[in-house]
Amino acid sequence: MTMRPNDSGAAMADQQAADDVDRRQFLKVLGVTGVGTAALTGCSTDRVAKLVPYMVQDENQVPGIPTVYASTCTECATGCGVHVITREGRAIKLEGNPEHPVNAGTLCSRGQAGLQALYNPDRIGAPLAKNAAGGFDEITWEDAIARLAARLGQAGNRVAAINGYGPSTFSQLLEGMVGQLGGTTVSWQPFAREAESRANQRTFGRDALPAYDFGAARYIVSFGADFLETWGPTMEQSRGFAASHGFNDGTMARHVYVGPRMNLTGANADEWLDVAAGSEVYVALLLARAAAAAKGSPLAGDLARWTAAEVSARTGIDAARLTRIANEFAAATPSIAVAGGIAAQHRGAIDLCHAVNLANVAAGNLGQTVNFGLGSTPTAGYGAVQGLFARMERGEVAVAIVHEANPLYAMPKSGNFQA
Repeated sequence: MTMRPNDSGAAMADQQAADDVDRRQFLKVLGVTGVGTAALTGCSTDRVAKLVPYMVQDENQVPGIPTVYASTCTECATGCGVHVITREGRAIKLEGNPEHPVNAGTLCSRGQAGLQALYNPDRIGAPLAKNAAGGFDEITWEDAIARLAARLGQAGNRVAAINGYGPSTFSQLLEGMVGQLGGTTVSWQPFAREAESRANQRTFGRDALPAYDFGAARYIVSFGADFLETWGPTMEQSRGFAASHGFNDGTMARHVYVGPRMNLTGANADEWLDVAAGSEVYVALLLARAAAAAKGSPLAGDLARWTAAEVSARTGIDAARLTRIANEFAAATPSIAVAGGIAAQHRGAIDLCHAVNLANVAAGNLGQTVNFGLGSTPTAGYGAVQGLFARMERGEVAVAIVHEANPLYAMPKSGNFQA
């Protein structure tokens, strides 16, 4: 029996009819999703925008059972190992790979949120070309590749690339392609560790970044380096810090944070020296002096002037407190001192990192908690990018390829970059 709604409920019935799924739509969606996936614009199947049937199913795919692939996280340059959990060809969850040497199964919040970029509704799904009105029109991949090939063919060796991606197969491919054309590739990241690499060049004569073994350190001093949140391979460093700073066999490492701003690393410190930005270098020189004197290092003579009284006058920290921390650092074996990161981006950043290097050298930490040859590769730096922009202004670059970088947004106006 069919009942017709009365006039008072007609509007409600019409709304329900618009939102409900009729039998034909239900069977249509069910038939496709039984062998594949349905891309929906909302939660209701009456708004199906595109159906993508899974016509050629992988032999390893079992409906209802997730398939896991090993991959690498690209949310930062660390490159943690991840397991990508998929269901019927769609990634649904990211987890750390327990067999990866960097993160050993852990994954930070940025890595966990990697799927946000994959399924972001604002993600560009096709190549775009600028039109005469200044806007962008969507073009096919074939057209985009043909246009790029034509431009590269006309440019000759006047090709350059700005690559914001970390060490990877694609970065090698991009550098090799541009190099074959006679062009240059500049690696650049907005918050690269340039001050550290420049300081290492000054101290050790090598433009490289070391790996830090926080797990082996018995005394940790951080000069603005937020090694638990934003600086370096945070997952690997967090595991090391948890191992050394945890109570084990009746002992635990001590952690002192020196810097003007509280962050996650500072919040986990046993002691915080709240000094003005730029004055951290004096505390580092005091640690180097104390370690050199305790270990009989030849650096002791050059560092003799940096007494606790002198450093106290420059930082405002009590001299007795400074003496105690310096003596604790010198007595601990092995220890570790680190500097860099966003908090150390000031005019004295290179001097600070150089002073920290001297403290590690005087304490005998090289080869124990500070190991060169195992760290990440430094980027070309801001100066190299400015040099590239100068070449562009002189007309020496006909085609510029920008990959995983946004210099117009991330660089200061003094960079003189114009899209």
